[in-house]
Amino acid sequence: MSQELIPRSFEVACKRGIERRRSHARRVEACLTIGPPRGNLRTIHGKWYWKHLGWLVYYSIHAPSKTMGLVFNHGLPVQQEVKLDRTEPNYGGIRWWFICPKCGRRVSRLYRPSYTHYFFCRHCYDLTYESVQSAGSWADKLFEKAAREINASKRVARLWVRLTHTNGQGIQEVKRPVIDKGRNRRSGVALRMTKLAQMKGLNI
Repeated sequence: MSQELIPRSFEVACKRGIERRRSHARRVEACLTIGPPRGNLRTIHGKWYWKHLGWLVYYSIHAPSKTMGLVFNHGLPVQQEVKLDRTEPNYGGIRWWFICPKCGRRVSRLYRPSYTHYFFCRHCYDLTYESVQSAGSWADKLFEKAAREINASKRVARLWVRLTHTNGQGIQEVKRPVIDKGRNRRSGVALRMTKLAQMKGLNI
């Protein structure tokens, strides 16, 4: 897959999409986003840094209690504890989930919109997705065309366009605790996008 497959019109659509998202604070893509750890749980600590915002969050995993602690100050000193839950999928392995600290739902992401101070699930913040708000729009049709050209889903095409035509603007980063620094198990288009994002200092 090459960048030349995507005409300049996609770059225009991408930039318009970024501006459009800035006017919709209720989108998950406009929030700080964190995901649960992967693999076997162990007690660790580390930090996440959102380069484009200059925001830092310290995290710690306490394996015996299956909890994750967050410490940050984005205008208000915050210490937050998040419970972790695990399931064992039919295909094998372990999958970890967050228990939303506010509503108790088991979720795969927690979000912190710019106008808030805590990480909760999208239901608690009444968040929606960019793909829902932009469905049927001119930009959405261009992303759909790009998906056909690169033989990928529209979500992947949207990420690819933004990775190849911007400096990372409009990319939703998902920060996770680093449990195992082993090899990346992604392949194909997903692996190429991951490496491109890392070159831009992003986590997707």
